[in-house]
Amino acid sequence: MVTFARKRRFPPGGGPTSAVQTVLIVGQIDVCLRITLVNGQGETPEHRFQFASDPSSAAISTTVPAFDSISLQMYDFGVNLTWVA
Repeated sequence: MVTFARKRRFPPGGGPTSAVQTVLIVGQIDVCLRITLVNGQGETPEHRFQFASDPSSAAISTTVPAFDSISLQMYDFGVNLTWVA
């Protein structure tokens, strides 16, 4: 599983604004049979993203709906991560 928050800049009316978004890429492989079991991705603008007062840590908490291209189903993935420098 990979998750990250990114900041995009859009120039509406000439001035830059930003939107933070969480993107999730998830995969599961059976290494013995060498087949992909899950291959999904999704994104959401709704999350709790918190930085410490200094750059020593950050945390994100959200649920990301992701489409699995193997099963052709949507799944909700809960994400609760903390980064510590």
